[in-house]
Amino acid sequence: MCRKLIILFTILLLIGSSCKKSSNSCHYYTPPSSLAFLLRSNEQRLHDTVLTYIKISYFDKNGTKKYLSDLTPAINDWVNTGIMTTRAIGSISGDQDIKDYYIEYRNGNIDTLYVDYSDETPASNCQYIRREVRYNGKKAELDSNYSKTFPVYNFDKP
Repeated sequence: MCRKLIILFTILLLIGSSCKKSSNSCHYYTPPSSLAFLLRSNEQRLHDTVLTYIKISYFDKNGTKKYLSDLTPAINDWVNTGIMTTRAIGSISGDQDIKDYYIEYRNGNIDTLYVDYSDETPASNCQYIRREVRYNGKKAELDSNYSKTFPVYNFDKP
């Protein structure tokens, strides 16, 4: 008898916890997908000596200039593709509603980057959704050499 009550209680507990509850917030964290891109000039990726010193900055809501801390170029490794990646840009764009970024080169040149991720909400299955990427005001195109599961944008310098 006691065993049947425990089984019944467990079943009721599972059913009750699986019922859809209305909520305006996510109860778990799903990090945004990385933004991956190739900086190119004349359809050739920029040299490692350029990529090594690139920084991406933005201005927070107080007007303070900050830098992405996780910008990584795939250089000096066995694949040496030159693909730059950042995941932080997704959460900054989605959580803080900051969409404008600046790619800073060692020689002082600056390119603009517009990155629009949605905030994580129950409506988006608690995921950040990348809605738009623009480089120097133009829609960034995906590189067809890379998989759709890991999209890589081409940023072509004028």
